[in-house]
Amino acid sequence: MIETQGGAGTGVIARVRIGWSKFRELLPLLTCRALSLLTKGKVHQAHVRIVMIYGNETWPVRAEDMCCMER
Repeated sequence: MIETQGGAGTGVIARVRIGWSKFRELLPLLTCRALSLLTKGKVHQAHVRIVMIYGNETWPVRAEDMCCMER
């Protein structure tokens, strides 16, 4: 999603919401005491993080966005 001003703020917000949704879906698995922390990390990486960063290579970056990242 590209905004009229050229940014991707709505796309980023949508991806974060989808990531939280996936996290909540996997919460019973991620809080299970029977699984190791390593396994939980792999599940998080494979399902939550991947969903959140999907398509971020194509998000447009404005000059204002870059100056905020330099701090």
